[in-house]
Amino acid sequence: MKMRRRFLIPTCAAALALSGCASLPTFDPDTTSDPSATSSQALPDELSFSVSGENQSGERCFMRFEVGYPPELEPQRQMAFDLELDMRSEDDWIGIAFYEGFTHAVPGEEPVGKPYRGDPHRAEIMDYLFMTESNLACESLRARVVVKACEPGPCPGLVIDDRDNLFPLELVDASPR
Repeated sequence: MKMRRRFLIPTCAAALALSGCASLPTFDPDTTSDPSATSSQALPDELSFSVSGENQSGERCFMRFEVGYPPELEPQRQMAFDLELDMRSEDDWIGIAFYEGFTHAVPGEEPVGKPYRGDPHRAEIMDYLFMTESNLACESLRARVVVKACEPGPCPGLVIDDRDNLFPLELVDASPR
């Protein structure tokens, strides 16, 4: 069967080429594609959001909201965003903090790290957006980042970081497209 297919494909390609389809790509059934041999495709410019931090003594949570971006991100944008924090209440969530009207330049002037965002690995720079403490355990919190706009617009792609976040994080893209 393998022999038959080996001869069938070049025969069909030759017949198609003679009938006017001369721009067919060549195909060699004995070669296999090696994913490591393919050139790495450029990933789109995107901003990734995460929350890190730690439980502190008792019922206190220290949290850092972060934004990651590729070092070659152009042009610099002023990003406007809001943060919302919810706490668990039995089987529901209650809003406990609303921080509105934040702005942050991306790329930032003082990057703080280079997070790892899964595979394929991409070199990335990270800035802190906001740091705060809560009188609740980190396990009882969740957060939402609402990106309102980028100047100049539009905003690049927006994603949640692949790393483990301290607690659930939701990202809302409310920016004009």
